[in-house]
Amino acid sequence: MASATVLVALLGAWFDGLGQNPKTGVIDPSELTVCGLEVAHTYRTNFDVTLCVKNTATQADVTRLRYTIIAEQCDDSGACEQLAQATRDTLFAIQANTQTSKTQNLDFKPVDASVANLTWRATIDGVKATQ
Repeated sequence: MASATVLVALLGAWFDGLGQNPKTGVIDPSELTVCGLEVAHTYRTNFDVTLCVKNTATQADVTRLRYTIIAEQCDDSGACEQLAQATRDTLFAIQANTQTSKTQNLDFKPVDASVANLTWRATIDGVKATQ
């Protein structure tokens, strides 16, 4: 009888946690928008990158995010050449219908911070979420 009680308790705890495991496919990356990107040179080829992401999903919370930051040199006509990129897969908690920012120090070899017309952009490549 005691083992049955323990088994029922363990099954209940497992079932209760089912919705709390982050999964891919709960939120499509298109439901996330980049709401801000700030980049500041720190040391050599390292930059502090502050990425703001808005979760437009109404019923799911982001727990993990894979994103790419791209450094480009653009000319006056708007043509850009990619200099470097950094991809990160990191914890990034964003509740439904909210936005949040996270700062990480990233290395962009061989980007020189003094290069003219240096621009930055971000892409959201993957997301894990809970409902």
